[in-house]
Amino acid sequence: MKYEEVLLELYSAREIIKLLQEERNTKTDSVTHDLNQGSEYNHSGFKPDNWTNVSNSRRNRSNKQHKHVIQPIPTITNRFASLPNLNENNAGVDISEDTTRRIGVKKQKVQQSTQGKMMDPSKSSSTTTACKDTLDKHNKKVGNKRNHKIVIIGDSHSRGLAKEVKHQLDKNFEVIGFVKPGAGTEKIVKSGMSDIAKLTKSDVVVFCGGSYEVNKNMAKIALNQIISFVETNNHTNFIILSAPHRHDLVDFSCVNNEIKSFNRKLKKQVKISKYTMVLEINPTRELFTKHGLHLNGKGKEMIAKQIVAQLPNILGKKDDGVISLGWKNGQIKGESIDALGNRTQSPEKRNSNFIHEETIISEVTPPRTSNRRKKVPVIRNNDFLW
Repeated sequence: MKYEEVLLELYSAREIIKLLQEERNTKTDSVTHDLNQGSEYNHSGFKPDNWTNVSNSRRNRSNKQHKHVIQPIPTITNRFASLPNLNENNAGVDISEDTTRRIGVKKQKVQQSTQGKMMDPSKSSSTTTACKDTLDKHNKKVGNKRNHKIVIIGDSHSRGLAKEVKHQLDKNFEVIGFVKPGAGTEKIVKSGMSDIAKLTKSDVVVFCGGSYEVNKNMAKIALNQIISFVETNNHTNFIILSAPHRHDLVDFSCVNNEIKSFNRKLKKQVKISKYTMVLEINPTRELFTKHGLHLNGKGKEMIAKQIVAQLPNILGKKDDGVISLGWKNGQIKGESIDALGNRTQSPEKRNSNFIHEETIISEVTPPRTSNRRKKVPVIRNNDFLW
């Protein structure tokens, strides 16, 4: 029985396959006939059996535009009760034009709501003036905090030194730097003259220069310019940095020998000034860059620490005026001391002293004479050798 059932199933399957093939052939014939009739040109080379299906790898992009949903702005409600003691006159605040001009925005008006009512800031003129007064007082306090000013001028060796010094100090100090790479002492001195002229004894000028002239064998010119610069600006303090050692040259080179001579002479000439000091730069190789000419970050940090360490010694000095000494037995009557320290007498006192001196001279006895017999001088004519 099973064998017969299998044969019947195979026979039915074959019949179904034949029917499907006939259906497919009839459909393809009808499609090709329609294409040949509708097209202007008859492509005899292409047959339906030779067609291949091409997979489309392109993404299907819908032409629908995504509309952004605009969400409404949430309303913020005050969860707390309004203050009962709040005055309506203090509700509005107007920002001044000077403040808005400084921050570069348009004039704005800030209004505060009290008990669900918006107050007009024009009604609060007293509050606006009070706010301005407090702002002015605050600005004055902030401006007075910086009691000292440090101006750093120099060549390429002082690049980044102002940043290191400012990092070591607090807000009481204002640090300004003027750097002119490759410039001579004359150009460095002229830089920042307007700021240096406004300095006082509570400020410090840090000068770093002279390397250009030393390399050009003009160290004497650099010394004269530095000394004249210090003498003309004697109203402030000075810290002069010595010329750094050049590690890009050998130690026994003529340039390094000239640098040592320049630093030695500079130190001697600056000793005269009370408010000027020379800060020597450490010539250790680790504090310089690879090429050996300029200081690296570690070297500049060390110099900044040395400058900060010397500030209390310089700023703590007080200018002692001329000490006037009085007479031991009191001032003599009728005498005075002029600006040069010489005593001057009045005419009456001078005449009385003259009369007193004459009387003293008349009373003095004449000098005593010797009673010893003097030897008669020998004449050479009587000498037998003559």
